[in-house]
Amino acid sequence: AATLLAAYLALWLTAVSPLRERGTDFSATYVAALQLRDGHGAELYDPAAEAQRYAQLLPPGTAFDLPFLTPPSTALLALPLTHLDAGAAFRVFGAMQFLLLLAGTVAAARAAPWPESVPASLRTVSSLLGVAGVATAVMLLLGQWDGLNALGIGMAYAAWRRGRGAQAATWLVVTAALAKPHLALGLLAFIVGRRRRREIVAGTLGGLGVTVLWLAVSGSSGVTAFVTGLGTTLG
Repeated sequence: AATLLAAYLALWLTAVSPLRERGTDFSATYVAALQLRDGHGAELYDPAAEAQRYAQLLPPGTAFDLPFLTPPSTALLALPLTHLDAGAAFRVFGAMQFLLLLAGTVAAARAAPWPESVPASLRTVSSLLGVAGVATAVMLLLGQWDGLNALGIGMAYAAWRRGRGAQAATWLVVTAALAKPHLALGLLAFIVGRRRRREIVAGTLGGLGVTVLWLAVSGSSGVTAFVTGLGTTLG
């Protein structure tokens, strides 16, 4: 696990060129955050506005087809990173996502029903193995939001193990809705299938709260554009 993580770190530091730093999945979020910072929240999903921003970040003649497809909340979460240049923002974002992934994995491992005979060292190794999957390298190299989703799943599992179902549902729904709601449909079905009223209510309230945040960030037109674009992509 340590060897794999070291290899991922080496790739992340050396294989991503300054140009690629500005042409990863995170770049779309960075561009949207710049739009939001300058008071253009309603234009987060406007292709023309995105192209104009990319023209300012990329060398002349360079183009990437990277439309902004995540919820408006990701632009808000990335807003502090707009005080950094695109390359530094990409690196800080990747480090943050890795730490969130690590936190979610450790939370799940600590809450798991280990037999008392299993030493603490083996539990630690299991966490490292969970973090060392190939998906971690992809997350770092492409600048994806999966660390946030992993945190939500890990914390939800830990909450369920402790009998805190409403808290678990809130973790699942809120973290998914903030970044990648389209990947959480199975998790939502799981919550509904448990038929626990408190969990369903907590998840519903969490989802509504994030939806209100979307509206506050980009208005109804922005949210409509996000849903429309997401439907087109999934289709």
